[in-house]
Amino acid sequence: MTAVVSDIVSPITHQWNANLQRELPGDLLLTAAYVGTSAVRLFGNDELNYPIDGVRINPARGAILVRTNGRHSSYHGGQFTLDRRFSGGLLLRGTYTLSRTLDNGSEVFTTSGGSSRIQDFQNPGGDKGLSVFHRKHRVAFTYLYEIPYVKSAGAGWSALRALTRDWQVSGTYFYQSGAPQTIFVGGIETNKDGNAFNGRPNLGSPSASFNSVGIDGAIFGVPAPSGMFFEAQNFLNCDDVSIICQPAKAASN
Repeated sequence: MTAVVSDIVSPITHQWNANLQRELPGDLLLTAAYVGTSAVRLFGNDELNYPIDGVRINPARGAILVRTNGRHSSYHGGQFTLDRRFSGGLLLRGTYTLSRTLDNGSEVFTTSGGSSRIQDFQNPGGDKGLSVFHRKHRVAFTYLYEIPYVKSAGAGWSALRALTRDWQVSGTYFYQSGAPQTIFVGGIETNKDGNAFNGRPNLGSPSASFNSVGIDGAIFGVPAPSGMFFEAQNFLNCDDVSIICQPAKAASN
């Protein structure tokens, strides 16, 4: 079931910025700015009846999802803008932003993949990391060009002047870094919180090749010391990790 806490309130956002401008030769204007944002009391989904040592707080009930104000976020960015003032029928603007966005829960409704629930309901701060809205680099370029028109006077030019004046061409191009992704373990209970869709995989072997697959032997009944992970390659079916073409080997640490 899903519930909402009785004292839920609207989130609060604080914003601040500082700007410096400098005129440059060639009708150019340079602006350097710092922008900061802090948001608290953001909406999040928490498990109210979470297990302790494998037993839920109320053993007679199952999972109880409750909506709270338990999330927060921060944004810090340096923004640089170079403007060419409108001259000769042409206006140009280029911008670059270097930023970092952190939170411990990006969405209350999952629209970007993954889970809206944290992995340890007793430690919300453990989920603090890059937001799904984080874009480290962003470059944008804007232009506006006023198309020349017939300016000749006289009765014969009036109609042509009316058809060609007040036309403009403009456009904007931008390039930005990709969104960070959090890898979730779906369908397998990994952190004993009663939810099989919010766990994160453990790092077994940092030196393993990129296309290898890490398997916790205990999940599949493979005898192994606690915390031992195996590196398995060449699966017959990558969707079925229980079918292995060659014997697994212990991952090096």
